[in-house]
Amino acid sequence: MSLRDTNLDKLDNGTFDVLIVGGGINGAVSAAALSARGASVALIDRGDFAGFTSQQSSNLVWGGIKYLENYEIPLVRKLCMSRNRLMRAYPANVKEIEDMVPTGLVDGVTTNPSLIAASGRDIKEVISEICSIVDGPVSAEVTATDFDTMLAEGRMLQGIAKNITVKVPLTFDGLKTCKTLSDEGTSVNVTLCFSAAQALLAAKAGATFISPFAGRVDDMGGMGMELISEIVQIYSNYNFSTEVLVASVRGPQHVIQAALLGADIATLPTSVIKALYKHPLTDSGLSAFLEDWKKTGQSIL
Repeated sequence: MSLRDTNLDKLDNGTFDVLIVGGGINGAVSAAALSARGASVALIDRGDFAGFTSQQSSNLVWGGIKYLENYEIPLVRKLCMSRNRLMRAYPANVKEIEDMVPTGLVDGVTTNPSLIAASGRDIKEVISEICSIVDGPVSAEVTATDFDTMLAEGRMLQGIAKNITVKVPLTFDGLKTCKTLSDEGTSVNVTLCFSAAQALLAAKAGATFISPFAGRVDDMGGMGMELISEIVQIYSNYNFSTEVLVASVRGPQHVIQAALLGADIATLPTSVIKALYKHPLTDSGLSAFLEDWKKTGQSIL
């Protein structure tokens, strides 16, 4: 059976949250965005995916900014509004966190400016709501790039709730901010780490967490898990208390590899969490058990 036939069979027998008709750039980006938010998505096209170019191919990716060159302001506004509607409809939202907390799988939450922007809500409101749901650390990121403003933003964010961890970028000013806040007793997550040398500096600056982006290193042709291994080894060599928080996790294999290497934490989108417990043999085994039980005519309750 061909891949196309297999996928068509899944359409006949599966249940999906969203059906997207058209496998052009708009359909593909929509499917990817919704899947990343945990939705079950079916994408169909009458021909091959990306076989034809959409008239508004930039719509959901970057809002059609290039049309500003020709002063097509109404078109840019239309495209941006369309993209923003999608982002508001399927953000990495508080509801997803609420649904996950009762499972016992959520020890904390990491946020970033992009996720806050996608929510369409005030940052203080969103962070405060998350902190009321989750007992563990909630990372809230500064948006400034200079030391003085980063420090002021960090102190403001820390005041939102007791379980706030201030997230700062791994820059010179970010490390200075990390050191100052850490000395004040504030939990700090140093983010955008792409090398073991950077991770070493963050630990020296007193970071509570270091966030190496494994998936993005892979995207650049590197070995993301090799980076995790190096950081874990260095921290072990010198007994640093900084915890390794693996970020940019793309799938279950990243999670397993990070756990085998001794990483302390992984920050996962809900789609990856769901992929961890989904297994075809579990589904088929459960289906067989239920069929056998049905034949008995019994009910436990």
